[in-house]
Amino acid sequence: MATITPDLESDFTASISGAGRNWPIPMVNKDGVGVTWSQQSFTFHISENSKYVNEEIGALIVCKGKIIFRKKIRFNQSLLQQLYLPNNLTDEYHQLYLFSSSGEMIGERIFLPETSPSVIGFIELPKTVAQRETVPFRVTLQNNLDQPLAGEYAVSILQKRLFPDFHPQNIFKYGDLPRTLEWLENTGDLSAQAINNYLITEHWDRIDWHAITKNIAKPITATFESTLKIEGTVHDRTTGEPPPDSTMLLIFFQKNTKGYETQVINGEFKIPFVNDFWGEDYAFMGLQRKNSILDKEYTITIYSDSVQLVMPWGYSQNNSLSSYGIYSENRRIVKKSYAFHENHESARVNRPGNPNSEFEDEFGGADYEVRLNDFVTFSNMKDLIKEVIPFVKHREKAGESIVRVMFRNNSGTKIYDPNPLYIIDGLMTRDTHYFIALNPVDLAKIKIMNNPNKLSRLGLVGKNGVILVESKKGNLAQALLKSNYSLQVGLSRPIKSPPSFEQSNHVPVLQSTLLWEPFSKASNGADGGHSVFTSDDLGDMIIVLQGISENRNPIFLKRDFTVQFQRK
Repeated sequence: MATITPDLESDFTASISGAGRNWPIPMVNKDGVGVTWSQQSFTFHISENSKYVNEEIGALIVCKGKIIFRKKIRFNQSLLQQLYLPNNLTDEYHQLYLFSSSGEMIGERIFLPETSPSVIGFIELPKTVAQRETVPFRVTLQNNLDQPLAGEYAVSILQKRLFPDFHPQNIFKYGDLPRTLEWLENTGDLSAQAINNYLITEHWDRIDWHAITKNIAKPITATFESTLKIEGTVHDRTTGEPPPDSTMLLIFFQKNTKGYETQVINGEFKIPFVNDFWGEDYAFMGLQRKNSILDKEYTITIYSDSVQLVMPWGYSQNNSLSSYGIYSENRRIVKKSYAFHENHESARVNRPGNPNSEFEDEFGGADYEVRLNDFVTFSNMKDLIKEVIPFVKHREKAGESIVRVMFRNNSGTKIYDPNPLYIIDGLMTRDTHYFIALNPVDLAKIKIMNNPNKLSRLGLVGKNGVILVESKKGNLAQALLKSNYSLQVGLSRPIKSPPSFEQSNHVPVLQSTLLWEPFSKASNGADGGHSVFTSDDLGDMIIVLQGISENRNPIFLKRDFTVQFQRK
């Protein structure tokens, strides 16, 4: 216990010996309103000579940026005033503000009401289950008025003994104040009294009351160019000169079937794009000036991302044993020991599915399809086009191959400009030489898309028609990635762990994590039920649910159960 008596108008900090941390103590003013928090009420007090005697003071309580309570206070006969809070406050951060009659903020306090949790949940599951057993369990949610509640959450089930430091607590809702969150992680004391005692040291600059009360318009500091962009340069492969400003750059994402177009100005380009896809996607890049395709004449360079996506892990080595490390090594030994029970059937070579299916589905399918197994095998693509492929013509001019796609309707025949878009095993190219050099023996299907209504949706990249090539092995596109392609990183998709494991009865099933279900929903207070397949690991397991309810309150549930051996 220590007593600190600060001087007026001075800044002080308090520290604990050996903790290595300092806590700021509020500045002491000559006059003000003292605030004391006690369970569900506030006590305000002033000095005898305070200028706030007989002055009307406004009290506001704010939660989630909204004013949820207001009251006027006047110190008349007594230097103390009591403020009782309403009963409908939730178990999350609240802010109390006191204002003088002139609009000056003269007091504030962050507090956590001592109320029942906003979300109450139950996990229906037996306390004891057997190994290698499908165990159903159910989750129900309700509010503090016993009314059903909907929400979304993630479910994880893991071995408790392997993660001794994994003691999940419902503390992520305190993340708006990072120092408080850090304090909770270190102490683990989640009682409202302890948190409120700590919150005395916190100051939350969430609302600029000075600007509001004085009607001060704050300048806009956010840039209007915060959209994600693909930026880069274009230069001639031979001279290094930039292309004319009339050159158009085309970018098309292969898996997501989305394209973008922009003009190259002074050899530079910027293309805003919506980064709303999972995983990785290859972006095809091409250059075009009027009807001339310039993909081979210029080099397209994309600027490196300034954001470091991979951060190095900090670690240190000590003499303590890792429970998970020992388990992982034992699991490896067991798996190797039982390897002779595994099925070693020879791998069968199956032809992959249609690699162009995403593109075809997006644009309404191909207009014509040729199955090459229905025809004799041709030695080259020139003869194949001439004898088999409809609405495609090939000729040579000055030693260069020229391919054109045609479209025929009742009004006549439309011949598109040379060199259509080729989609070979899921990847785009406008390299006619690469297409003509293919060996017909390796091909399974060739499809044509020549309907102007479909091609108009592709913009410049598909204005000359589309030829889709599907090979027998699905391996003809890898060489295309060496040029005119850029790998773009999208969002990380949560990976679900399977509820069961396909294993032989002779091979032990060992799993540190029994279930990971990132997308679960409860509607009208209950979900559709879950199931988990227990492994051969025995001992205590822990279920943890974390998410958010329909009324924007955090969901946090945990439950232990035990896997015991039963002879079967």
